[in-house]
Amino acid sequence: MPRVETNGVDTYYERHGDGHPLVFIHGSGWDHRQWRPQVETLTDDFEAITYDVRGHGKTGGSDQTDISYATYTADLEALLDALDVARPVLVGLSMGGRIAHRYAAAHPETLTAVVSYEAPVRLEPLSLSLPLRVLDRIHRGVLRFLGPYRAYKLFSWFQKRRLDIEDSDTEPTHIRGLGMTKEEYVRDAVRQVDRSEKLKLRKSFADTIDTPGEVSVPTLVLTGDGPDSFNHDSAATLVEEIPDARRETIPGAGHAGNIDNPEAFDEALREFLADVDAVATTSPPPQGK
Repeated sequence: MPRVETNGVDTYYERHGDGHPLVFIHGSGWDHRQWRPQVETLTDDFEAITYDVRGHGKTGGSDQTDISYATYTADLEALLDALDVARPVLVGLSMGGRIAHRYAAAHPETLTAVVSYEAPVRLEPLSLSLPLRVLDRIHRGVLRFLGPYRAYKLFSWFQKRRLDIEDSDTEPTHIRGLGMTKEEYVRDAVRQVDRSEKLKLRKSFADTIDTPGEVSVPTLVLTGDGPDSFNHDSAATLVEEIPDARRETIPGAGHAGNIDNPEAFDEALREFLADVDAVATTSPPPQGK
């Protein structure tokens, strides 16, 4: 299995295809397999690089006592350096999108573009809000005592009640290229999360401040229109703050947009990249299947 040492952790990664590099960053609790639908369809024209963020999937943790989004950004920088990836497009979902935006704010000269799906944004410390501080303490307590998977199930239940989402009675569909339903995949991925690494992050991430106004590369901000789609206020902030940003909606998609409607996600990504000169002029001509 391909691994590389990055910022003190043993990071698992995969590379597929040829062309301009797209680096995919998964959401919290998930792993590199989240992007299998895109690996299946985009690698005729691009190189797709997926990896497991520290404490997720096949990537372990470290002796570091506290980690933050700055740690995740440093991990990504070390990965790109180790793999000799030049001017990639970062594609991230939720937590992965936040990592992508933070990396772009710190290292804009190393990137071509950013694509994010329902990435959270925080412009002021969580410590300024007593209710959010209390909620964060509850979250950490539940994670500590129940573990990642049972904590995920509990908070998913609360999220459905908050958004008034009914349980679907439709036949679950399999994730393209993975051979698992979304529920099967999420259950398997979340069970692999390192509890201690997640607790390290919960200690310090609350006061992490984002600086989207410092992102100078072309940016595509995506959201879904499904009942379990969220972070729309954050998407509006990103479009307002980033000088060269556009926003699009993936129809019929919840918070897992690249899985819920992979065809529309791929189309939006391709159309955006076709408009980015640095990608359009360096990618090989489409080969088709």
